[in-house]
Amino acid sequence: METLIGATVEDAETFGIRGTPSFAIDGELLSDVHGWEALQPQIQSRLDSSAGTGSQLDSPSELSDDSAFSLE
Repeated sequence: METLIGATVEDAETFGIRGTPSFAIDGELLSDVHGWEALQPQIQSRLDSSAGTGSQLDSPSELSDDSAFSLE
């Protein structure tokens, strides 16, 4: 628990997080991204720019509460 709290405080200070949910990718706090609908295109654009990954994220309607996905 102490590790999680320490990481949370460190991330809040590093990224200037003022509320949740907040998301950062590659060390950049994403502005006005507070849910899957705004986060998914941010992740997808980074996957698309990766050389030949061909990865595709599931849309929210395809995910169930117990679904898991990988960005690898």
